[in-house]
Amino acid sequence: MNRAEVYELVGEPNKSLIDYRVAQEYSEGEVLLQIKLKVADTLLQGLSDYDKSNAIIKEILNEIDERKYPKIHALALKIIGGIYLDKSKYNKALEYFKNFLLSCEKLSYKAGIGEAYHNIAMIYQSTGKVDEALLCFKKALAISKEENNLRGLGEDYNCIGGIYWGRGDYDEALSYFNESLDIANKIGDKQGAAIAIGNIGIIYRSKGESKKALSNLFIFEKLCKELGNPKRNGVACCNIGNVYFDMGKFDMALDYYKKYLHISQEIGYEKGISTAYGNFGIIYGSKGEYDEALKYFKKNLKAARKINYQQGILDAIGNIGSVYEAKKRFDEAANYYKKALHLSLKIEDYPGSVRYIQDICILYHDEKKYDKAMQFLLELKKEYPEVTNSRFLTEISTQLGKLEKPR
Repeated sequence: MNRAEVYELVGEPNKSLIDYRVAQEYSEGEVLLQIKLKVADTLLQGLSDYDKSNAIIKEILNEIDERKYPKIHALALKIIGGIYLDKSKYNKALEYFKNFLLSCEKLSYKAGIGEAYHNIAMIYQSTGKVDEALLCFKKALAISKEENNLRGLGEDYNCIGGIYWGRGDYDEALSYFNESLDIANKIGDKQGAAIAIGNIGIIYRSKGESKKALSNLFIFEKLCKELGNPKRNGVACCNIGNVYFDMGKFDMALDYYKKYLHISQEIGYEKGISTAYGNFGIIYGSKGEYDEALKYFKKNLKAARKINYQQGILDAIGNIGSVYEAKKRFDEAANYYKKALHLSLKIEDYPGSVRYIQDICILYHDEKKYDKAMQFLLELKKEYPEVTNSRFLTEISTQLGKLEKPR
């Protein structure tokens, strides 16, 4: 490992870039191309500077013959995919990562195959394809172990932990995040340690342990600032805001959400912009300011649709439904809940599906529209006969049972 790579590992990307650029002056041929790739990757991963990273990659691709430099070409595809991923342009990112995988398989480049699976998994996770994501992350994990790639292993543990967190298995998620933190500390990977600490904070928030959550998240925010990584600094602000929201400290939560929006807008992080608007809506809804909440949830929905961020679209639609319910505009609320239900089934978010079935049935029950509720549930059962998720099917049966009892 050279000095530039060490600087990268300990979270000093600007120092890393200085060393790489000095090395460029004394290099040529394939070595020079490899250094340019390193510069582009550092600009992307360390500084979120998409434009400069992209310009270098385009320059490399214009210079080289793929047949002469197949590995350089493959790694360039990976970095372009990373740029699209950070910009939440998932279809384009997936296209480049799949081409990166094919190139690595042709070259029998094992470490690259592992990276490709990891990156493809991130796309699947972001677009709601959780089972496919977990399968790809585990393939990446196996290759990282085989190659003794400790940094990659730490990243894989972090991402698998994220899957288990999303499924509500907090103890399993925590064990993966702690594994990741141990590896990061062992190899001096400051960035990997920051991510693991941030994820541990999220777990404690999910477990309702606000003090432990804030303790970890403040460390995460501090490390992100030291690392000069604005995207992750924004995520830290968002997560701190979430904990303050849970504690009922709405003004403090809103302050952190505003920081998140500002950072996301500065770096063009569309997913962050969408999420921040959604968080504004939740705050105003909780304060009973429904018109303001609706305004921000519609901005949230528009931003999420712009990048085809499926989970963001789902959350925005469901939240718009909840505002209409609070405003006692029940027909509009039911319409949005039904849209959310169908999307949740499409992306296999079955806990969401259960929640929206409940929301719709509560609306019909409150309006004493029992026949309409019965018709809705029977049509739902008929429309989705092949859904095998037991929670979804059980909820339909539970709600039908309630309707058959004396009212």
